[in-house]
Amino acid sequence: MNKKLALLSVILLGFSPAFLNAQSQNSDEPENYFAGHLGIHNLDDWDARVSLSDTVGFNGYLQIDSSWQGGILLGREYDNYRYEIELQELNFNVTSVSVNGVSESKSRRDGHLRAVTFNANRMFEIDNNFEAFAGLGIGWGETELPSKGFENGCTCFPEADESGLLWQARLGLDYEYNEHTEFFIQYTRILNMRGPSVKYTQPGIIYSEEDVSTISIGVRIR
Repeated sequence: MNKKLALLSVILLGFSPAFLNAQSQNSDEPENYFAGHLGIHNLDDWDARVSLSDTVGFNGYLQIDSSWQGGILLGREYDNYRYEIELQELNFNVTSVSVNGVSESKSRRDGHLRAVTFNANRMFEIDNNFEAFAGLGIGWGETELPSKGFENGCTCFPEADESGLLWQARLGLDYEYNEHTEFFIQYTRILNMRGPSVKYTQPGIIYSEEDVSTISIGVRIR
């Protein structure tokens, strides 16, 4: 909880009017921009607790083939800081299910995470064309997973969704192509991604909370 409060304090400071005004005074020409990025993520399985009745439950998990990840951003850049709102999505495909040691392969069907975050980034100049950046974000995310089960048994993994607060930390490198265009590569760690759940049906399911890493490349247009 202390780590969450610390992250929240940094983000709130970054978006406070006094802080923004200070950055504006230190920058000759603040600029608006939009950006897009596309990449991959490392989610390859998802643990769950399957409840067949009020008293009978088993450990299970989904095997996942990670698919694509991407996002779009709108922001404002000051001298050494950027503040932005980001919409991003992670897609993944369920390839097998397992309950109590019994597994079965499945045809793919998309699950996903969608999130909106407010991000604050600090830039560090390397030379005339390159600069590094580091940032934190806080926002709201929703995860959805499809219905999956055994061919001659129960649908032990009912369709489920969940939404809630999430966090992210980011490191990246910018390359300035020209006055208006930058290309970038970035690593993002999404924290406290909510596990979907269905609690009041039989069977019910509760997925674990996950942290997920992504690597993406993108373009930023001023």
